[in-house]
Amino acid sequence: YIRPVSFNGNYVFAGTEDGLSISTDGGENFTLTWDSGNGLPANTVGALLVHNHRLYLEVAGGISVLSADGLTHIADHALGSSTTGSIAASGDHVFVATDVGLAVSHDNGNSFVLLTTADGLLSVDCAAVVVLGSRVLVGGSQGLTLLDDFGAGVVRTMSVATQGVFNFVSRMSVVRDRVLALTTSYFAENGIFTRHHLATGIDGGSSFSFTTELSSPGSFAKVFFSNNVLFAGSAGGLNSSGFAVSADLGRSFTQQLLSDGVLLSGATSGSGIYFGSPNGILRSTDGGQTFQRSTSGLAGPQVRVVATGGGKVYASTYTSGGGALGLGVSSDGGE
Repeated sequence: YIRPVSFNGNYVFAGTEDGLSISTDGGENFTLTWDSGNGLPANTVGALLVHNHRLYLEVAGGISVLSADGLTHIADHALGSSTTGSIAASGDHVFVATDVGLAVSHDNGNSFVLLTTADGLLSVDCAAVVVLGSRVLVGGSQGLTLLDDFGAGVVRTMSVATQGVFNFVSRMSVVRDRVLALTTSYFAENGIFTRHHLATGIDGGSSFSFTTELSSPGSFAKVFFSNNVLFAGSAGGLNSSGFAVSADLGRSFTQQLLSDGVLLSGATSGSGIYFGSPNGILRSTDGGQTFQRSTSGLAGPQVRVVATGGGKVYASTYTSGGGALGLGVSSDGGE
């Protein structure tokens, strides 16, 4: 099925379990261009990033580097990893979070070194990475690691022992020079992840404050951003079905109710906010105050991946049973 979607002008890249499909006409037509049979270390593509005239792919087993249009193979770097879905870059520095450590390149992807616990990481199973200035923040199952000088040295680590709710850091974003980290705490008595918080970091992530819980026990929170407004949804409700909105980077939330309850993905484009749900796309043009459902032209009811680029909205659709159907493309804002 379709995992990440990325863009470079009129080129659209769709990572799937079968390889990388590329459209050269804005998503009208796709061709399976790269797989394990002609250059990739493996078929499954977990993350995509267009940066510095190159396209970076995190694939099961390692990292592939292509030209910015995705049509020329430049290099493969085998790591023996499975996918985690997080790539960050700044200048010639590229960072890929994997389940065997943090892969770091200082030469635009020509070569990579793998940082592990021996280099100061809290754990090798890295789930998220962001760059803020020259500082690199790496989240994983044991908490957060801060590295200075583009990964040259460890500044400090933050775990459940030092920050109260820092345990598994599953996703991070940089918004207005602040680091927003989605954290999950694990409670062994019921065997599942049960507490989700949003951590807001200042001073390059040197210190964090935490919100109240984002979701009800047993669910998994998802966070989306649009024009500095934060939206937090979950696959089990925010103590009831819907999502929460924050205009102050997570210090406080206002809950919004939706009949769908489950929000599977999110994307923004201009004033448009799009949520993927089990029953189509939910679209808002008023900052999330109201939503309209759109299913027109979609091949199936479930929308697990929503992406926007080049003035278009892309929706990866599935059957109610989870079978992949294809990628829907809208040129009218999801009408």
